[in-house]
Amino acid sequence: MCIRDSLWGSYRRFEYDNVIQLVATARQPNQDPFLRASAYILAGAASYMNGNTGEARLHLLRAAKLDPRAVPDPAVFPSEIQAIHKQAIACYEKETIP
Repeated sequence: MCIRDSLWGSYRRFEYDNVIQLVATARQPNQDPFLRASAYILAGAASYMNGNTGEARLHLLRAAKLDPRAVPDPAVFPSEIQAIHKQAIACYEKETIP
């Protein structure tokens, strides 16, 4: 089973702690940036569902830095995750645009 399937499977089974642990595997530099960013989005959503908004923001900021094209799917993630992700993108753009 690939890491993406493991991440999604854990998220769908509400195994949020497992998602956060699995994101370390997807963080490896040899992984595709889009895959890594998507893993951070899942970790952000899992952290949010665990009640840790600060950690969720950190994961979503990491996702924005890795690949701003990776966005939370509105059909899957609650609107709060999309809002935090938009804030992360705005924060990232402020940091990188002179």
